[in-house]
Amino acid sequence: MSKQESVLEVENLRVYFPVYRGFLRKVSGYVQALEKVCFTMGKGEVLGIVGESGCGKSTLLKSISMLVPPTEGKIVFSCNGNFYVLNELTYHELVKLRPFIQIVFQDPFSSLNPRMRVWNLLAEPLQLHASLSRSKLRDRVEEILVSVGLDPSHVYRFPHQFSGGERQRIAIARALILRPSLLLLDEPTSALDVSLQAQVLTLLEKLKEEYKLTYILVSHNLGVVKYLSRRILIMYLGRIVESGESEDVFFSPRHPYTEALIQAIPRLDGEGRRRIILKGEVPNPISPPSGCVFHPRCIYKRGICEKKIPQLQDVSSLHRVACHRAEELKLAGLG
Repeated sequence: MSKQESVLEVENLRVYFPVYRGFLRKVSGYVQALEKVCFTMGKGEVLGIVGESGCGKSTLLKSISMLVPPTEGKIVFSCNGNFYVLNELTYHELVKLRPFIQIVFQDPFSSLNPRMRVWNLLAEPLQLHASLSRSKLRDRVEEILVSVGLDPSHVYRFPHQFSGGERQRIAIARALILRPSLLLLDEPTSALDVSLQAQVLTLLEKLKEEYKLTYILVSHNLGVVKYLSRRILIMYLGRIVESGESEDVFFSPRHPYTEALIQAIPRLDGEGRRRIILKGEVPNPISPPSGCVFHPRCIYKRGICEKKIPQLQDVSSLHRVACHRAEELKLAGLG
């Protein structure tokens, strides 16, 4: 992909959080939330990011939206034919780009102000970033409510007067009200039951075409990611361990962690299927293991895995993996 075609480029992104201890609150270490994360996105693409809790998925989205400034690296965003390094912009320069990058959080009940009516939740971004008359403001709010499948007559209700699925639709409407080009979705269906999940996913698919959006979808649910995404990143302890087209990753995984995630997906034909049970928990990000960060839980590990950090390498034109044994292992996918 050429630079002119890309919407977002993340280069060697690192995010470290200091750990303070003692009465004087001295820095005793750092939580390594993200470590050398690199990827590029094209216009109209849907990129899925998968991993266990604590692997850095949400931190990555917050860094891209500059809610959590990165420690090192670059975030290059394309807007109206211009390229901006987000983490090198001043506060006022960043404010001007805010409308073009919006985020939908996991729990709409927490992300929506319970003291504000839907009208205020949706109109406030327009009042801050756009100069519209009262009538045009009302038209835009009603238009976005209809787009997400809500009744505009409910515009003066409070968030607690809606169901969980309706609240998530309000959160999506708030993110879309400024007509962004990049929408960051932080587990948008995890707080909903199965039937509502399907409705929200269908809605997101419709809105993508209607508003010409580019999505980054974070989830621990591989089924959700596979439904919407054409390309997937698998993350573990702040690192990308595998990336590729959805079909390649699901049917021909090359990293043992990806294999374990796929084999954990419930299936009706699961009798006799090999199950991989990962032992232990995700290591402490304050003091990650030497070598491959996955080696303490990997059933295929060798001596080199404990000593040398594997780098992402190409196994096909669009499929990359960070594993010392990627070429020799034959891992089980969905097939």
